[in-house]
Amino acid sequence: MRPSLVLLFTMVLALAGFLAGRGFSASLQSSETPVSISSRADGASESPKSEDLPRRDPRSGLDFAQAFEAARQPEAFVDRKVSVRGFYETERRGRHLLELERAFALASEEDMIAFFGREDIAELEAELLSLAYARLAALSPEAATAIWSDEFRRGGNGAGIDGLARAWAERDALAAERWVDGLPEGPLRAEALAALLLGALDASLELVARRILDIEAGNPASHLAAELGRRLELSRLPGLADRFLEARRGEWSRQGPLSDFLVEWGERDAAGMLSWLAGQPKGEVSERVVYRVVGSRVAADPAAFAREIGPSLASDPALGEMAGIAVLAWLDQGGDDEAALAWLAEHGANLDFAGALRNLSGLRRRWSEDEAARVLGGLSELPESRERHQLAMELLDRLAGAAPDAALSLSIEY
Repeated sequence: MRPSLVLLFTMVLALAGFLAGRGFSASLQSSETPVSISSRADGASESPKSEDLPRRDPRSGLDFAQAFEAARQPEAFVDRKVSVRGFYETERRGRHLLELERAFALASEEDMIAFFGREDIAELEAELLSLAYARLAALSPEAATAIWSDEFRRGGNGAGIDGLARAWAERDALAAERWVDGLPEGPLRAEALAALLLGALDASLELVARRILDIEAGNPASHLAAELGRRLELSRLPGLADRFLEARRGEWSRQGPLSDFLVEWGERDAAGMLSWLAGQPKGEVSERVVYRVVGSRVAADPAAFAREIGPSLASDPALGEMAGIAVLAWLDQGGDDEAALAWLAEHGANLDFAGALRNLSGLRRRWSEDEAARVLGGLSELPESRERHQLAMELLDRLAGAAPDAALSLSIEY
């Protein structure tokens, strides 16, 4: 035989021997869990050739087996209570996983099949198995899914499915999606789908946009939502925002991914994002989302944000609350009161200070009598309202801490 065929024949025998030794039928159709589906028209494998893989660590000269044993520190996986040292333990854990990942990068498909034949494989940590399945899936999704399916069928051990799904999605997202969709419904499939979408970010953004709402709110969903807000064409963002809101309507606790999506959208197209947000019926988007989205813009530059939305206030009253938060933060910065008061004179009639009043605890400025008098004069020019009065009282209360007589005098005047 030609050398390449000898190598392929040897690998097939190794996998067949591994599975047969564990009482698993070599037939891919015998497992209850789908094993492999190729999205390529010719069904050809795209596995890297073993002879092209790095077999030794250039830093240490170790091969995979040696590098793995040198990197493995079981005690690094022991759960620890959060403490003053929590950060350092987390950092150590991250370094440990990075060393293990470097060790696995040296492994060939034959090495990985032999690895999964270890007697203690079922006792290995979930994070370690995730790295192992990720490496094998990068080399051969067929072998990875066959071994994982056998472990799951025999003992219900689904550890490592996140690494498998993520690595396979990086290589062939649609094939990985079909396999994940064939898994039994439940937490394992949910975990696999989230990992699949994380792996598909660079390989198939379209798949991520299509399936993002099929995973529960949480860290993966928030990360994916933010990436969609950053990467998708601007023309598609309003439609995706509508989908986020429709799927989580009335479920404020599950609108976190929408918040991350809107923040990233606002970085690219503030006017478009704010127009969409202001157009939603009151109460549909949680206050927490609104204040996070607006707060990120206000914190960066309240004056710029106020000037940006000022021209739209008259025609879009829903922006009034956002503007109230912005102008209050603008005044709280100090040093630019004249510009802020000029903006108030032009747009103040369209402000809604309800949101600003809920953020009064965040004010830090210490006012002088002259500064307070100028701002109170500007507020007095606005339409009479309970909120305007509350803001004036808040300003006087802060002035009273440093100059009680001045505060009393101004309260009488205004």
